[in-house]
Amino acid sequence: MGELRKDYILERYVLISDTRKDRPHDFNKQQKVQIMQTNQTNKSNKICSFCPGNEHLTTKEIMHIGKDGKWIIRVIPNKFPALELKGKSVITTDNKYYTYSDNYGQHEIIIETDKHGEQIFDYNREHLIKLLHLYKARIMILNNIENIKYVQVIKNHGKDAGASIEHSHSQVLAYNIIPTLIQQKEQACKDKSDRFDEKCAYCEIIEREKDSYRRCFENNSFVAFTPYASRFAYEITIFSKQHKLSLIDFNDAEIEELADIMQKILAKLKELGADFNFYFQNGVKDMHFHVEFTPRINIFAGFEFATDTVINTIYPEDAAKWYRGE
Repeated sequence: MGELRKDYILERYVLISDTRKDRPHDFNKQQKVQIMQTNQTNKSNKICSFCPGNEHLTTKEIMHIGKDGKWIIRVIPNKFPALELKGKSVITTDNKYYTYSDNYGQHEIIIETDKHGEQIFDYNREHLIKLLHLYKARIMILNNIENIKYVQVIKNHGKDAGASIEHSHSQVLAYNIIPTLIQQKEQACKDKSDRFDEKCAYCEIIEREKDSYRRCFENNSFVAFTPYASRFAYEITIFSKQHKLSLIDFNDAEIEELADIMQKILAKLKELGADFNFYFQNGVKDMHFHVEFTPRINIFAGFEFATDTVINTIYPEDAAKWYRGE
């Protein structure tokens, strides 16, 4: 039997049906890996604009982190931006139904490494900590641009997750609205707190989940678990133990502990062999900071698009066992 499960705080449901699932090791896409290796061989003569020595092929550098006189992480404007700092940033409505503005904001690429074949799960602890500090720095800087309402950090790993360039990179998008999903989470957190005169809903969820069958990893500052109503097979989320809104609220020691938890998750995702996304969910007023990791194993099809209800083929409890190595 499967289950219908509701998200902790959102009016969003998931159908969990494991009747067609494969064992976790069967998800390791060996055939895909072989295809990727073949493609890399075929493209060995192709110039990568993100590699050292090819800086002239990219847009003008915004900033970088260096080592031994060379850059190891580099930030550049996206050459094909979804957002630009020009035009009208104020959102207006004409004729009742037509609400719009220009695509106002900034779209950046973070080239995560100077090594072409290295992926994020290969980074050592020091390098991952530097990357997290850079995420924090870009959020702080972009937050201060006039009319920017929200800054989103995302990572797409692999073609199935939306990556179009092999060289490992992240994206930062700053724009003139608070995303609908963040608004919904903010409102749900506020409503539950006001209704029950209690602490943050996520704070309570963390207390329950860190000792549940869905628990995965924990240290002094963070806890990671597979969400009760996971939409993706092997979905996992990191929450800060303290009620903090954004990555910019964490000190150096906490950033290091976030890196430690992320390394554990990334090592398991490398083992899984699937493409994946992760994205930082920064609160505005009420929402508790968290990072969501979503492996791209299942394909959303007609039912998901027609009903906005996702079918997940892996129970979160089984996914948690796999993350724990059981």
